[in-house]
Amino acid sequence: MEQTVQELLHKANINEKHKNWNNAIVDLEKARVLDPNNKTVNISLSRIYMIVGDPIKGLELILSVDEDKKDSDYLLQLSNIYLTMQRFKDAKIVLEKALDIKSTAPLYNNLAVVMMRMNNGEEAVKYLFESLKINDTNPNTYFNLATYYESKNDISKAEKVLQKAHSKCETSEIDDKLIKSLLRLKKVSDAKTLLEDALGKFPNSEALQIDKVKILIHGNEFENALMYIKEVSSKDSLSSNFERVLLDLKSDALVKLARFDQAVAILDHILLSPGANPIYYLKKANILTINGNHKEAVKLLATALGQNKLPVNLQHDAILMMRDIEIANWQKFAEFMLIDISFKDDVLSNPIYALESRGIVLPHNNIQRVIDIVKKQHPATIQTEQGIS
Repeated sequence: MEQTVQELLHKANINEKHKNWNNAIVDLEKARVLDPNNKTVNISLSRIYMIVGDPIKGLELILSVDEDKKDSDYLLQLSNIYLTMQRFKDAKIVLEKALDIKSTAPLYNNLAVVMMRMNNGEEAVKYLFESLKINDTNPNTYFNLATYYESKNDISKAEKVLQKAHSKCETSEIDDKLIKSLLRLKKVSDAKTLLEDALGKFPNSEALQIDKVKILIHGNEFENALMYIKEVSSKDSLSSNFERVLLDLKSDALVKLARFDQAVAILDHILLSPGANPIYYLKKANILTINGNHKEAVKLLATALGQNKLPVNLQHDAILMMRDIEIANWQKFAEFMLIDISFKDDVLSNPIYALESRGIVLPHNNIQRVIDIVKKQHPATIQTEQGIS
């Protein structure tokens, strides 16, 4: 028996809820064959194409609909696609056209996002307040307004906006953002209270679970953080990004507990993943440095710097880390010069061994400098060598 459009829509909604995107697309494509002009079908299908990373298909679908130029809902979806494609000027034109047809809260909200992307914050705020005048229960508008205030480093204003959103239209995303604002304002107790309440309402929110781990680590409850990570990790169907963040936080907790080998093993696991963020090379190097393994840390940083795709900011950080390690080892060198009576003779006879056997890691191009320093502090040796020569 052939399914109706409504039945296919219902199936697609269930598949979307469970993130079975391909099945949802199949259901909606079937529904579209039965009713090519069904607005709900077309907009839902276009939106899911965006979610799966194919905005071009979503764009083609919307542009193929006869009603797309005079229906504000179609124009709203078209603006969403242009935003995804970073075609901000096109999105602005579409939204202004849609607002001439009908003023709605989502249209003003999207126009505000466009203005923010085009670095016009004042206009953005104006449109966000227009959106709230029409509908003060849209969490996206509050979220974007708070984001604007955060960009201006006005966390107090952002908190007030989010507190209002929490009372008007609570979502896990609003609670997550509010918790982060409270923590930035040092209102840790308020953040903890809100978090426990939010987790009771949204127990499967990955963002809130991450917040809990971070708060435990921030409060020096490292063992409790590890226990909670283990509890959360045991659940089925974790997203790959969530799993990576949990591993990252687990390594942080292990470092705080001085369990360096375990922390390094976790970062090695993350680095084996395809497309792993190169920042984990630096994180691993930092752990090795904390643990006193400067030689391996320098080797790892050199490997990271040898990667063509290492971002400029990470290149800068890696160079600074290598400089700091070198400074620390020159300090160690100076200490051995003062306290180790055999150190100077050992340097003159076998400088590399003398340094490495004492855990001093200096670039090999600094060896001659080391020898020169020792000779200046070792006049007897210099006289002997001069007599022999």
